[in-house]
Amino acid sequence: MLVKVTEMEDKKTTLQRLRTACSQLLIKNWPLHTMVLTYVILLSFASLVKHYSFQTSAWDLGIFDQACYSTLRGRLFHYTPELYANPGGSIFGVHFSPILFAIIPLYALFQNAGTLLVIQSIVIGAGAYPVFLIAQRVLGNRKYSYFFSLLYLVYPHTYGVNMFDFHPDAFFVPFTLFALYFFLKSSWKPYFAFMLLALSTKEFMPIVFAVFAFGELLVYRQEIISALKSKSYPSNRVLVAFGTIAVAGCWYIVAKLCINFFNPSPPQGFGQGSPWSILGVNPLDATSWIHLGYLNILQAIEYDLQSKLFYLITILAPFAFLPVFKIKRMLPALVWILVAFLSNYPPYYQIGYQYSAVVTPFVILAAIEGFSRIRSVLNIDAARANRLARRLFMVCVLASLVMTLQTLPSNLQVIISPHDQRLTALITQIQRDFPNASILTQYDLFPHVSTSLNSYVIPPLFSAFNKSYYAEYVQSLFNLTPDFVILDLNPDVRTDALRVTFMYAFENLEKLESYYGLYASVDGIFVYKHGYHGQLTMYEPFVLRLNYETRIVTNAILFSSVFPKGTYLVTYKMNLSNVSREFACTIEMTQGVTILQSQDLYGGNGSEPITLGNYTFTMNIVSSTTEVMFYVLNPSTSADVYLKSIVVSMEGPQEQS
Repeated sequence: MLVKVTEMEDKKTTLQRLRTACSQLLIKNWPLHTMVLTYVILLSFASLVKHYSFQTSAWDLGIFDQACYSTLRGRLFHYTPELYANPGGSIFGVHFSPILFAIIPLYALFQNAGTLLVIQSIVIGAGAYPVFLIAQRVLGNRKYSYFFSLLYLVYPHTYGVNMFDFHPDAFFVPFTLFALYFFLKSSWKPYFAFMLLALSTKEFMPIVFAVFAFGELLVYRQEIISALKSKSYPSNRVLVAFGTIAVAGCWYIVAKLCINFFNPSPPQGFGQGSPWSILGVNPLDATSWIHLGYLNILQAIEYDLQSKLFYLITILAPFAFLPVFKIKRMLPALVWILVAFLSNYPPYYQIGYQYSAVVTPFVILAAIEGFSRIRSVLNIDAARANRLARRLFMVCVLASLVMTLQTLPSNLQVIISPHDQRLTALITQIQRDFPNASILTQYDLFPHVSTSLNSYVIPPLFSAFNKSYYAEYVQSLFNLTPDFVILDLNPDVRTDALRVTFMYAFENLEKLESYYGLYASVDGIFVYKHGYHGQLTMYEPFVLRLNYETRIVTNAILFSSVFPKGTYLVTYKMNLSNVSREFACTIEMTQGVTILQSQDLYGGNGSEPITLGNYTFTMNIVSSTTEVMFYVLNPSTSADVYLKSIVVSMEGPQEQS
């Protein structure tokens, strides 16, 4: 009995000590917790605003949202956007990312795309903790550790990975940082545990860890040679490096077998070209290495070289090029940088994509050890070292912020516009009124309907997409006869990249017009319902506003777009000067070979600019398969012709047959 009481007291004492230690840890490192919490709140908010202003995409937020949603309903990470390349429809037919299983319990609480964005911000923000631990171990200075944690949080590539939709690659950053910390600490069990977590993010990651281990073996090559000669065991660190390569190799084989199991016969012919088409070989695919004799290394590197060099600067400059002083730690990052430089695929060598996750952990480790090396070489007193460090870190923070701001897309919206609100309300109403409906939509709307097993997306015409295959695939989507087709033609979408999507969508709607009717038309959002022939349930005029300040000196096409059937009012505004009642130019709108409207403009008296006001005409669109083009033709050589604006508005609801 006395023994049991003593054991209970020992347990209470242990728990009390643990609570005290945790409390001290929280209080002692409050600056770090504050930085991480601030980061998570700000990036979660920014990610959600980006999402709810329709600046996220099916690739890849919609994909992972639908994959998680379908898993909770018994279909293992099933998704529909890439059926053209992955007919089985499982994420594991394209990428081996078992880390997704860890996300499912959290996603189950709030089943929408926003949950994934918040999880991603928390996970990336948590990477500041292993950065702090690494800096503490290497530098032995709490203040410097805080500085490096801050640099990690404001690093342009940290921000870029966080803000580009959702990707399992983001988890690679904190897991790898923890693995590196335990490697430095020689704590091998947690090292391998976090390494396995890092490997579980993507099938490419074993190559990264194998390169890291190879770099360590190069450092200890003399010890390895001596051990071989004496037939003795090398140090644990060397054995762990060999073990890392073995584990990475086995994981890579398993990943490839898994992908092949879920997608044994990927369709051929949908792609043309590749990320390394100029190089002539895919460096990540060993089966293509038989063509090594046809390499075009110089041509591949020269392709978009300015952007590639800027990419390299964005990697090193935010850390004041400190990683250069510990280059061996950067070896995995350098391998990826080389792969990116040999590529002709811009996302591989630009900020703002998930691929930077491969680079970040090793660059940060190299920066910390590089700073340690400089400090020891300079051999300066503590006070002077602190002053130097403060200035250095201030410059690094400013460089990171400037580069992050410089690489923000020019069309990035920081508010949720009235159009976004209308679009959200319309989608919400359709999902509420028809909870089991199948929906086909465009790629920026898909993440808002992806919590459905029957939602599909019209893909953009990727540069590597075979155009004939693309047309066949889009046709196959319409052949599924989805209940609703939702398209947004409003310029508030912020990009004209959807123009081809509209064209292919309306071409198919033209073919299937006897099966679909316009269900709602709100501010340029067109909802088509299968088998519908009634009145519009909602209507708000579609108005396309285009502002210009363009001088016309030769024949010019000012805009081209596709429009749903209907009658439109076109108003344009022009400034003329030095015309003196003479002919100035001809305005013409055409659809294919059909001239919808044509107007000749004439000037007035005097040499002062004359605002001719708003010219108006109507056009009748009877087909949605052909683009409508606005031309300015035959501008007078003696006149200054300026186009100010074009406004196209739908006169009324489309007639339903």
